[in-house]
Formats: sequence, structure tokens, C-alpha cells
Amino acid sequence: MKKFIYLLLALFLPLALFSQQNRRDKIESLRVAIYTQKIGLTPEESKVFWPVYDQYNRELQSLNQQQRNTLLKLKADLDQMSNADVEKLVDQEIAYRTQEATLAAKYHEKFKKVLPIQKVAKLYMAEVAFKKELLKRIKGSRE
Repeated sequence: MKKFIYLLLALFLPLALFSQQNRRDKIESLRVAIYTQKIGLTPEESKVFWPVYDQYNRELQSLNQQQRNTLLKLKADLDQMSNADVEKLVDQEIAYRTQEATLAAKYHEKFKKVLPIQKVAKLYMAEVAFKKELLKRIKGSRE
């Protein structure tokens, strides 16, 4: 019986991981398409912009993971935690928000070095457009 379960896991786990990676690839392709179109990136600008943006995105994802972990601890154990432990986690949430703002300011300066200021403004509008499109697609797939 155990061998059967292991066999099923061996067969279906790669499919699940492939599906998840495929979904991430589709989302990333959508991001690149929307940003490139909304910002109006030239091929030369793309060469210098995307490495900077990808680094920003990696750092932001790391911060977001830290925040999720903090919020999961609060959600799971809030009623059993001491006030001191709750205060520590809530303070971590505020520290996360501060780090997020610092990261945005740091990369704002980097974006200004690789793009004209009008395109930096369009970047911020493209971020909003991308999030709206992603939410629209998610909502559409549920219906």
C-alpha cells in the first residue's frame, strides 16, 4: 500500500509543480507585456530596466514572505500569545511596512537612473494596471 502511495506521489507531484511553474510563467509574461506596452520601453531601455526591476521584485518578494510568516503566526496563535509576544509581532509588521517603503525609495532612484522620469511615472501606472488585469483574470477564471 505504501508503495502505491509513493508511486502516486511520484507521478502527480511533478505535474502539480509543473502546473504551478506554468502559472507563474504566464503571470510573468503578462507582467512583461503590460509593463512594456504601458511604459513604452525601447529595446535598449528594456535591457537595462528589467534586471533592475527583477532585483527589486526579488527583494520585495522576500519582504512579503516575511510579512506573511508574521501574519500567519498572529492568526494561528493570537489568543494564546502573551501581550509581549503579540507586541513583538505587531512591531515586526510596522518594521515590514517601513522596509517596504525604504525599498521602494531605493529602487525609485535606480529606476530614475535607467529610465526617463516620464517612463518611471508610467511604471507606477503599469503596476496598477497589471494588478487590475491580474485580479480581473482571477475573477474571470472563478466564474
